[in-house]
Amino acid sequence: LRIITNKPDPTAFDSFVDITYKNGSDVDDSYDLSAMANIPISDNFAIRLVGFTAEDGGFIDNVNGDSVPYGIFNNAGQERENFNSVEYKGGRIAARWFMNDDWTATASVVYQDTYSNGRPEQDITTGRELAVARFKPDQEWDDQDWTQYALTFEGDLGFANFVSATSYFTRDWTYRQDTQTYAAYFGTFCYGTYLGYSPYCFQPEGQGAYYNDPIGFLQNAQKDTKLAQEFRLSSQGDRLDWVAGVFYEKAEQDWTFDTLTDGYNQSQAYANWLAGRLGPVPTVDPEGAWWQSGDSTDWEQYAVFGEVTWHINEQWDLTVGGRWFDRSTDKQYYVENPRGNLVTTGADGQPGFLDLPATDSDFVPKVSLSWQMNDDMLFYALYSEGFRPGGTNRTRTEFSFFPRQYEADFLKNVEFGTKMVLAGGRANLTATYFNMKWDNYQLEVIDPSNVPCGAPNAQPAPLCGQPFQVVVGNVGDATSEGFEVQLDALLSENISAGFNATWLDATLDDGFNFAVEVPAGSRLPLTSEFQGSFYFQYDWDVDWFGGRADNAYARLQWSYTGDSLNQIEPIPADAPAPQYLQPSYDIGDFKLGTGGEDWSVQLFVNNLTDERAILFDNPFELDNFFGKRRQTINRPREYGIRYIKNFR
Repeated sequence: LRIITNKPDPTAFDSFVDITYKNGSDVDDSYDLSAMANIPISDNFAIRLVGFTAEDGGFIDNVNGDSVPYGIFNNAGQERENFNSVEYKGGRIAARWFMNDDWTATASVVYQDTYSNGRPEQDITTGRELAVARFKPDQEWDDQDWTQYALTFEGDLGFANFVSATSYFTRDWTYRQDTQTYAAYFGTFCYGTYLGYSPYCFQPEGQGAYYNDPIGFLQNAQKDTKLAQEFRLSSQGDRLDWVAGVFYEKAEQDWTFDTLTDGYNQSQAYANWLAGRLGPVPTVDPEGAWWQSGDSTDWEQYAVFGEVTWHINEQWDLTVGGRWFDRSTDKQYYVENPRGNLVTTGADGQPGFLDLPATDSDFVPKVSLSWQMNDDMLFYALYSEGFRPGGTNRTRTEFSFFPRQYEADFLKNVEFGTKMVLAGGRANLTATYFNMKWDNYQLEVIDPSNVPCGAPNAQPAPLCGQPFQVVVGNVGDATSEGFEVQLDALLSENISAGFNATWLDATLDDGFNFAVEVPAGSRLPLTSEFQGSFYFQYDWDVDWFGGRADNAYARLQWSYTGDSLNQIEPIPADAPAPQYLQPSYDIGDFKLGTGGEDWSVQLFVNNLTDERAILFDNPFELDNFFGKRRQTINRPREYGIRYIKNFR
């Protein structure tokens, strides 16, 4: 996704203020305030300032509830109303200098800080919608702030246009999440005679294995930086258009992940460590962290790209292009169990960091042919390729079925499409058929090493009886085939309408049976077979507020998203991490607005029918193992007003 912002303009002063307020019966107040000023400094230099602050009101309550079945705790005193609010603030400053008729320079800085309380999740086993029963609601938050610096030079060299684009990005990101059931699941690995030899006995030292009620949370602290440089030449001619360039990128990422439980330092598990029954005696206080993993990764990429379009005649164009890239990864990964006790081994076989280097180098081509049948009809065919780089899993044990590193997967895409202007320019139609083939498809799956040894479909020891973990694996090939259509039309002088729709068949080409059989032809997760939307808008002239308002409109829009699967493995509902069919949903919005030359006001209702859309039925936090449910949900119905004022 590429976002192109408005550039500073030295020809005229311009500014605006944009204010939005909304509320609803099941949601707290929300607001959004932004402002912009374009300030000419001279006839060839200008700056543009943008600032914003916003808050999305919370709509999830933290209600009273018990921990796991047969647990001894409840979360009395931790009740909260609408505790999942999100706060945003940030801004952008840009300066543009027209050095002469042929050259410009643009510099910009963008900053944003986002702080989220809680999560937009519900647990219907609490007995109501829009509620959860967290034990540490104040320890569930997400804090991100990022800054991007950019410098761009554009110039006319005579034979070609030149662009140099430099950017530097930095982000600090820390989040915490309540993991009560997650910790309790690992506590099930504490049983019988295993009591004195388990790292997962979170009960107080000396308590029996029947106790399993740990209260905990996880934390991830991450730092990202990225430097990118691109040089690009382009030219347009009567017979040939071409683009050529080089690209360089260097990125760094460091994160530390902790899983903590209350009272861990007084637990049976920590006593087992101190007794030397699980390995070296810890020499550092874990401060409640029974697991820590960390990662330090450097990426470096070089790329060369180019594209040529041949205007064969007035109707036919042939485009041929491609991108060669070389991407290297230098990764160090470690696990401490508990924190302070390094359990991963280095190249010398001693406790240390795992070095996980990797390289990806390939060429991805692009070929397209277009036919301009007449001024109103264009048809095209396209073949292109792409890839997703590999990565590293945060495995909880060295005995995982899938390797710590997963490989890149590659996409081959074929498209046929058309763009039409119909009804004498009163309607636009676009339609596309696509067929995408994924080779070595990356998919998030449950590692089969958690199947008990000796059970049906269990892997050979030691790849069985391991703790539950979710990993990314290369599971084979997959196909995504579909058709998209969009129509926008002016039905009369006052009425406009439109719709778009996508039909999709996304399936696995090759079946697999790591622990649960997934046959060929299985539907890929998180994909709807159909989704679509429509809008209907009526515009009319008015003479309101003493002539200050000269136009008005009313707009109704509706979207539909078909059902989807939360994961590909058909795991039954009574298992720890079941497959669920996420139901279809439809959401409608209504807007009524008016305005004049330099202002506008809008009344709106979002989610007219107060639809509860299950965006993700999360099987990976082990809530289901204890009869709970974790579902990401959309925002309830909200009523609001928006006002925009321009100053010129």
